[in-house]
Amino acid sequence: MMNAKPIVLALAATSLALTAVGQGLPNEGMENWEDANGHERPAGWLTNADYPALPCYPPVFSASRTDDSNSGQWAALLETKACIDDLERNQAYIGFMACGGLSTFPQLPHGIPYQERPEVLHFSYKFHREGTDTGFVHIVLLQLGPNGEAGPVVGEGSAAIVEEADTYTAIAIPIAYYSSQWPDVLQLVFSASKTLIASNLLNAPAGSGANPGTALWIDDIFLSGNVTNTKTEGKISKGHIYPNPSRGTLYLGLGDTPGGRYRFLLFDARGALAFSQEGAASGPQVIGLNGLAKGFYFYTLYNAEKVIQTGKVLLE
Repeated sequence: MMNAKPIVLALAATSLALTAVGQGLPNEGMENWEDANGHERPAGWLTNADYPALPCYPPVFSASRTDDSNSGQWAALLETKACIDDLERNQAYIGFMACGGLSTFPQLPHGIPYQERPEVLHFSYKFHREGTDTGFVHIVLLQLGPNGEAGPVVGEGSAAIVEEADTYTAIAIPIAYYSSQWPDVLQLVFSASKTLIASNLLNAPAGSGANPGTALWIDDIFLSGNVTNTKTEGKISKGHIYPNPSRGTLYLGLGDTPGGRYRFLLFDARGALAFSQEGAASGPQVIGLNGLAKGFYFYTLYNAEKVIQTGKVLLE
């Protein structure tokens, strides 16, 4: 059993403590498991074990318990597996688990009751890919309509997991809010295939977005921070830089800042400017640093008026 110490992702140069919000997620440490149609699943989460009638032979189960954990005894292992559908076609059945269901799948519930506005989703993962498969996580907070139907999206966050990670890596995903409203429910999905979830599919011919053998390990999930329901117009006040360390791509989370602008400067250890980027603060920004040498760098983040954050980034 791997018993690695938890890796804490620093939100560089901020004073934000990684304190879980008052309303937590079910089974955040993946320590509790329960029966679903004769197969185990993480308690409080949905997997394909909840839908045994889906055509796939022999029946395969996309989520299982593993003792290869980041902390505690157990973690969840999401694996894409080979099977044959009812038309005798070879299929790849993706590994996934969902808390509160998926809005793209009408047969799943709209979400678990949730009435807070968390700022960041945290978890630790390992990833092994076959072909060009991409792991995926997506969190959505939404309101319900008068008859309990899915209503407007209040906020969401997502990340693609592309690079192999053979040891647990901590990640922090900022949640962008589109309105000042409070949500009614929350949905959270982890998947070994971004392509299939985005296409409303759970299985497809191998190679079309999923390949048997792709695996995503998930552990230690929690939410932190609390965004007030008063929007700040025109200028950002802070950002989240992740992942850190990075293997070449950073993401800059800027929150809900309509009309805001940012400027990001990166300096090498000698103080020379190595990279700069600026633009509108419209959700998470991708900062591509693949051309830079490995090592420590120092960044400065500006809003339209002043420096709002400084910190250090390690490129591996």
